[in-house]
Formats: sequence, C-alpha cells, structure tokens
Amino acid sequence: MRILVATDHWSPDHRGGAARVAAETASLLARRGHDVDVIAPAVPGRPRLWRDDSLVVHRVLPRSVLPQTLSDPVQTYLAARAREADLAVAHTSTTAIGLSLALRRTPLAVVFHASAAREAAFERSRTTRTQRRAATALLEPVLRLLERSSLRRAERVLVLSEFSRSLL
Repeated sequence: MRILVATDHWSPDHRGGAARVAAETASLLARRGHDVDVIAPAVPGRPRLWRDDSLVVHRVLPRSVLPQTLSDPVQTYLAARAREADLAVAHTSTTAIGLSLALRRTPLAVVFHASAAREAAFERSRTTRTQRRAATALLEPVLRLLERSSLRRAERVLVLSEFSRSLL
C-alpha cells in the first residue's frame, strides 16, 4: 500500500510527542511493507530528502514568518498534489486540509493529538505579551475552522488517549 503522511513536526528534527508519534508510526508502517512518503517541515542543516528502504521523508514545508496555520495547508497541498497514494495520514488539521484537497479520492485518516484551537486559547490565557495574545486571538478561530473541517473530511480519526477522544 502507498501511504502519504503529512506532519508539522518530525522526529528527530523536533522533540516532542507528536513528532515522535509521526516518525514512529511512519517507520512501523514501512517495516510492515508499505511504501511510506512523509511530507515534513524543512529544517536547515537536514537533507530535504531522506530515504530508508520504503520510508521516504520529504522535508519541504517551509518555516517563515507566516504562521503555520496559514502556510501548512497550502504547502501541504502543493507537496501532495503530484503524488498518488492509497491512504493519506495527517497528524494535524492544517496538513489534513492540504492532503484532502490534493488527494480528493484518497481516504484520509487524521491523527488527533490535541485541539490546536484549544491550545491557542490556553496559550493566550497564560501569556502577558500583547503581541502574542493578539496573534493567538486571531489564529484561534482559523484553527477551530481547520480542525472541524479536517475532522469532517476524515474517513477515520485516530486518538492516542481517552482525553483526546473526549475533546472530539
């Protein structure tokens, strides 16, 4: 099976649970005999293309001054549109939207790690920096819309905990 994975964090480039889950599940799928292509963020000093047997990582999602909330759907779409896959797997709502638009006839599975909109609201409540509070206030409704839209488009939603399930 050809599986296309899109994620906004990739291990070992980024430390954290979602990055590790994305990398480990992609690696396990490849070890089970699937051809797995991954669309991940570009990282200075890391190769844009990394291959290990049937696992191929394309570090192509640019990081710039634009919020990932705005750039990742477009950049994921651009990276995925020329590809073919039997299954698309997204680890964020932003990459899920890009995959679903690029691969309209391909089943989409979304790994729901947490609610990005809820995290933006929490971050806003914890910071005193006016600029950061304003940014999260502007991005929260966009994140909520992307989250809802990606979950509606998904054929399957995967969760890693009962807490994540309760947020759905």
